[in-house]
Amino acid sequence: MSFLFPVLLLTTSLFSTAILSFLPYMARRTECFSISIPEKEYGSPKLKGLRKRFSEINIILGLLILGVSAWAYSFLGNLRPVVALAILVQYFIVFLIFQYFRGKVKKFKENSEWKNDVATTVTVDLSNEKKGYPSSAWLAVYPVMIAVTVLLGFLLYSRLPARVPIHYDESGTANGFVQKSYMAIFINPILQAFLATVFSVSFLITKSRRRCIDPSNEEESLRRQNIFRNSLGRFFLFGGMLLLLMVTIMQLAMFGVFNSSAIMISSTAVVIIMLVYSAVLRVKVGQGGSRIKTKKPSEGRLNIKDSDDNWKFGTIYWNPNDPAIFVERRWGIGFTMNFARPASYIVIAALILGIIGITMLIKFVH
Repeated sequence: MSFLFPVLLLTTSLFSTAILSFLPYMARRTECFSISIPEKEYGSPKLKGLRKRFSEINIILGLLILGVSAWAYSFLGNLRPVVALAILVQYFIVFLIFQYFRGKVKKFKENSEWKNDVATTVTVDLSNEKKGYPSSAWLAVYPVMIAVTVLLGFLLYSRLPARVPIHYDESGTANGFVQKSYMAIFINPILQAFLATVFSVSFLITKSRRRCIDPSNEEESLRRQNIFRNSLGRFFLFGGMLLLLMVTIMQLAMFGVFNSSAIMISSTAVVIIMLVYSAVLRVKVGQGGSRIKTKKPSEGRLNIKDSDDNWKFGTIYWNPNDPAIFVERRWGIGFTMNFARPASYIVIAALILGIIGITMLIKFVH
């Protein structure tokens, strides 16, 4: 199964290039390169041309980086650092390209006649209507899966080898071990608990977040927002279950129920499924439901809440006057945090501490 890891990383690299190239088309039709615009201007020749040029440049860049990565791999023979460095370089260059195109749109806006045509009202949906959103009861599947993983550990403990494999190289050969102990069978369940927490919080945030509605097109705006919210909620729920199942397979492999090939196959399958799911969500739905075919066009005025000054470099949201912690991203799909709110840093700290805690636990068991 040595071919699976290169295939997985190649797929990830190509997907990364495709997503980065498609980013301008995922945004709301009231935003272009993180600059707010009237919806009627989204299809203007100027902005269409900028989106097309951005995509073409990034496709060429991605293919060049992939070629250089293949050349580097032929010398080093180690794919992981090559691909990791390639993706970091790619994202950094794309960020610089994004800033260039953002400047172009900003200048276009400054020279436009519509820059001062701003709606003076904001409509926010604060209702408890969750029609179509998956029930929170589904989150109970997570603790059940964790409990099954723990139970399997106790039932199969006698089959545990003296040196327990917990890490594998690109060919699926074990290269990291811990000594046999009851603590060792809790490594994977703890990892599952961390993943379950992250996906549960994401699911609940998506469900309860506020929805800012276009006051000139309330019904249509709310329809698209609901489709986006429901689709993203299913992604978090289903993605979390897939990852927890993958960790359960890792647990069984520790006891020899599955060999290392099962880990490589399951990992590859889960990543590909989530990448495809994510791609469909981006292409079919878009940020805030922007890619859903509209039944009624907007009147085309700027929204008073869409201040470009609150988005630093077009990606970092900073607004002390906004009580919200989580807001929709302007670049890409999903949510980001309001970094002017102290609670945002508590969330980041909790995430970092969780990762450090799992790492320290593995080292302690080792």
